[in-house]
Order: sequence, then structure tokens, then C-alpha cells
Amino acid sequence: MWRANSMIMAVVLTTAVAPSMAQQLSDPTAPPRLQQGNQGRVVAAGSLRLQSITWDDTHRIAQINGMRLKVGDSLNEYKVKTIGMDQVTLVNTSSNDELILALFSASGFELLPEGTE
Repeated sequence: MWRANSMIMAVVLTTAVAPSMAQQLSDPTAPPRLQQGNQGRVVAAGSLRLQSITWDDTHRIAQINGMRLKVGDSLNEYKVKTIGMDQVTLVNTSSNDELILALFSASGFELLPEGTE
């Protein structure tokens, strides 16, 4: 009898705890949640991260730090100047300095001298 009660109690506890644990997990394959607009978010230039670039026939959209931006949009003191196939050029509106964010870095690749393969 004691064994049956302990088994029932184990099943009850497992079913009560499992859903609460599952709610805390996130799907690693789910797309990131996007924030629309600037919403007063302050981001340092060094922490800007280009996450993706999407485009169709007429529009290109860059996702930077979870925000979807198009040419002309602003992110703090920066304005999106161009969106290329694998990089975005931002311009600082106060100093006119350009900041280029690339999807892929060249680190990890070795440039070979001409004539070698």
C-alpha cells in the first residue's frame, strides 16, 4: 500500500512540476522577438550588431539589435545610409562618421598572396 501511495505521489508531483518547467524553456529555433521602432532605447556604437538582411525587389530591411530598419531609419545617433547584400552603412548624424556593420567577419579566413592556391 505504501508503495502504491508513493508511486501515485511521484506521478502527481511530476505532472505538476513538468508544465511549469516547460514554460521556462525557450525554443532555440524560434526567430528572435523584434522590437518595432526605437522606443527610446540607448545603444552604444560598439554594441550594435547586424543580425540579418532581408530584401525583395524594392525593399531591403536590416535587423540590428533586434530592430528592423530600412534606409533612412534612425537608431540613436545613427541613420541607416545603405543596406547591401552583407553589410549596412550607418552615419552618425552629429559627426557624419560612417559605421559599417557586416554580417560576416573576415576573421578566421587567411588571405593568400596572389599566385598561390
